[in-house]
Amino acid sequence: MQKSFDVQQIWNEKSLRLFINKIPLSMRLSILLLFCFFGIAQASESYAQKTKISIEVTNRTVGDVLNEIESQTDFDFFFNNRHVDLNRVVSVSANEKDIFKVLDQVFAGTDVTYSVLDKKIILSTEAKSSQKGTTVTGKIVSIDGEPIIGATILVKGTTNGTVTDFDGNFTLPNVSKGEVLVVSYIGYESQEIVWDGKPLSIKLKEDAKTLSEVVVVGYGSQKKVNVIGSISAVTSDVLETRATADVSNMLTGQMSGVTIIQNSGNPGADAGTIRVRGVGSFGATPNPLVLVDGLPGSLSDLTPSEIENISVLKDASSAAIYGSRAANGVILVTTKKGKAGKARITYNGSVGMSQATALPELATSAEYAEYFNMAIGKENYTPEMIQKFKDGSDPDNYANEQYLDDLLGGHAFQTKHELSVNGGSEKMQYMVSLGYLRQDGLLEKNYFNKYNARVNLGADLTDKIRFNVHVAGMVSDRHEPSTPGCMDIAGVHGLISNAVRFPGLYPTKMQNGEWGLGPKLMGTPVAWQSCNSEYREDYDKLKTNLELSYKPIDGLTLKLIGGYNYTLSHVRDYRSDMMLTGGKSTGPSQLSDTMYRTVYKTFQAIADYTKTFGKHHVSALVGYTWEDEGQR
Repeated sequence: MQKSFDVQQIWNEKSLRLFINKIPLSMRLSILLLFCFFGIAQASESYAQKTKISIEVTNRTVGDVLNEIESQTDFDFFFNNRHVDLNRVVSVSANEKDIFKVLDQVFAGTDVTYSVLDKKIILSTEAKSSQKGTTVTGKIVSIDGEPIIGATILVKGTTNGTVTDFDGNFTLPNVSKGEVLVVSYIGYESQEIVWDGKPLSIKLKEDAKTLSEVVVVGYGSQKKVNVIGSISAVTSDVLETRATADVSNMLTGQMSGVTIIQNSGNPGADAGTIRVRGVGSFGATPNPLVLVDGLPGSLSDLTPSEIENISVLKDASSAAIYGSRAANGVILVTTKKGKAGKARITYNGSVGMSQATALPELATSAEYAEYFNMAIGKENYTPEMIQKFKDGSDPDNYANEQYLDDLLGGHAFQTKHELSVNGGSEKMQYMVSLGYLRQDGLLEKNYFNKYNARVNLGADLTDKIRFNVHVAGMVSDRHEPSTPGCMDIAGVHGLISNAVRFPGLYPTKMQNGEWGLGPKLMGTPVAWQSCNSEYREDYDKLKTNLELSYKPIDGLTLKLIGGYNYTLSHVRDYRSDMMLTGGKSTGPSQLSDTMYRTVYKTFQAIADYTKTFGKHHVSALVGYTWEDEGQR
């Protein structure tokens, strides 16, 4: 029997080993960890049950009691001070009791719970459910029964809300009976509804005040209720609260279907790229047509203080009157006019600083040398050379420069000031505005100045004849550093792109004060901004607009409009020679000096008839436009 038992035992062990070997390694590790976990849990539970505590305290803080328990046992407490009040006064009486009974006394009447894990006691609070009430369902439609998409439903006084889907339906959880729901949508009157626990059917009324607003359309204006096409508008109140330097960037996020992307922070060249309902043309320019008081213009030439409102014509039906130029949308800018009454003086100014929000973290010279050795598979940089990069003992030959941080790591100053005067009599009104903008860049010799002036006059010559004059001027100068004449890329872009590309192994300035040779024997990007190279751009613009309107009968307006725009641009790009250490020159200087004069003239004759007969509204427009533009 004994022998048989031994043979059977050997067979079982071999079979077990064969069975285990067939089990995948990952499964075997999982089983092992599982048994270890059960062993630890059982040991922790056993220690907690076997450990007895004797403690007798009266009117002591929770913190003192926990310290006493830790001194008597091997337990350690872990908790969040925000969840456990250590200063709460308690009284505990226990004689040879386990840890669970003692903690029951300490935290009686609180929401603190505890768990034991490997001689560690974790204190926490019970999670309170944020769910309350039940779910509200319903549908929101207009007076005509059409579903309203995107209407907002919000529990008053909370952030619990939702929006309607394509069918006007909505579902809002966690609402108690009797709570107030606020229902709103653009162009409709808001409603407050006390929920009675039943599904809701809500009808929103159109906001008469919003629909009666007047918006600027092609060659005229209409009430929003009568506009068929897609039009978005923004007023000066919104623009004047924005601190950006360029008006185009002030429109960001203000109008649906209008996308504005700022591609540069270069002072004077930071205007946003405007796209109306995406890119409408790949061959021709995708930019929308911009008209200021009916004449072609630019948002960058304006200041918020002289703008009354801006309308964007987004679809073909609203922009078709301007022809093929309106293929990518139309932006109509109306400047402020004088108002009868005492003179009103308005000042708007701002002063601020700007800096780079984030710069890429580039490798140090020592890191670059180490990675370079790894990349080529041999020791191009010896350990002694790498050590010199680290300790800076020989900066002329083993520099540790960060060109990009040196160029863009500082702060830039910006200030804007606008002054306007508005007033007049019943017969004649005026608006005069002045503006100044100074914008510095992060690089040396990089700044932008802009001066604006505008005079808008309106006079009633007779009861039926009105004469309007719009005169505006803008003078600007933009400066930026540039690269030496030998480089194949110029301007701010040339400095920054090479600062990112060049490793910082070469000193910008030697110990003797001379400029270093740089990686291409042409200096470094930091040195370039200190040379005599400079890019300068000057603009002088004058815009005049004369308008004579006559109303022979009720509803009919005849207009004659004459416009004259004059633009003088002067661009000077000088890229100088630069002397480096050892008497080396970067090469010959270059100079490009360009001047353009552009004259735009237009004449428009328009007849506009608008009349309401009871419930019927009739509107008709006919006109003639002549334009001429020359450049030399």
